[in-house]
Amino acid sequence: MGELRLEVREFQDLTRWRWVLTGPGGTLVADHEVRLDGESWQYEASEDLLGYLRWHVAPDRRTEDEARIVAEVGTWIAAEVFGPVAAAMARARPATVRVMVPAEPPEARMLLFRPLELARVGDKPLSLQDVTLVMQAGGDGGAEVAPVRERLRVLGLFSLPEGGQPLNLRRERYALVRLLEGIAAESRAVDVRVLQYGVTREQLREVLEEDEGWDVIHISGHGAPGVLLLERQDGSEDLVPAADLAGLLDLARERVRLVTVSACWSAALTADEQRRLLGLPTAASPPDRAGGADRSPDEEADFARWSMTSRSGWRKSCTTCWPPRAGRCPARWG
Repeated sequence: MGELRLEVREFQDLTRWRWVLTGPGGTLVADHEVRLDGESWQYEASEDLLGYLRWHVAPDRRTEDEARIVAEVGTWIAAEVFGPVAAAMARARPATVRVMVPAEPPEARMLLFRPLELARVGDKPLSLQDVTLVMQAGGDGGAEVAPVRERLRVLGLFSLPEGGQPLNLRRERYALVRLLEGIAAESRAVDVRVLQYGVTREQLREVLEEDEGWDVIHISGHGAPGVLLLERQDGSEDLVPAADLAGLLDLARERVRLVTVSACWSAALTADEQRRLLGLPTAASPPDRAGGADRSPDEEADFARWSMTSRSGWRKSCTTCWPPRAGRCPARWG
């Protein structure tokens, strides 16, 4: 069906509002009156899922407990938060769903940070069913974006400061290039630039200031809540706050149509563990956990934003509205 629009209407508080899902031309697809029990454990978990996991899993059953809690929260989101809207979005796949949250009251913006993509339809999260949620605060206003020109220009930034744990950036970079090669094979010229080693603020600024501009910017690396890790000239970590990153990306706002951020809070959680959390098959042999005894429980528990693990991870990562509103990007989960 292409792009759908999921709008929050009649917002009263974070337990009471109405969803309206529409298709092209504004045709009604589904709606749902949300009435949540703010005292339920699922509601508490949805407010801060990483924090909830940190406090509610047994150290000796961390992987199993996390997978169970994430699955149960996903089932609750589908049934209570989305209702029939969840199944309607799944039936429309592949689909991009623009989730429109009102700018007022400010409390409504908290919905931008709920793990809605975990909603399970047919025992599988929406994020793994070719359904991409694009979160947007306020109306449809914003700066005009120039149409794609003769060439689709894509900038890929892969940052790994010295001493950081590898995130398999080479494989992600390769997947990005292969995808764009497929687009080029369909008679559209594509210009791809990849920055991987020694990505500093200064280098990023120079590239973003190029006259021709960029249509798509993909950023992948380590992060933390509200922070992305770039590099300094000596290779050490440079913690870039979300507001500073939004300021840098603002240099490309005249042309850019899409910005994706795939930032992992900790590399301690292995890929197999991430796949277990989403109920996906894992490798026959368990990953090497050497050094795991030296990691704190917090490091073990913190992991990438859930939708990063989709099979099209670079596309299904943290996707938010662009340009940023009021100089701030709502993607604060790192």
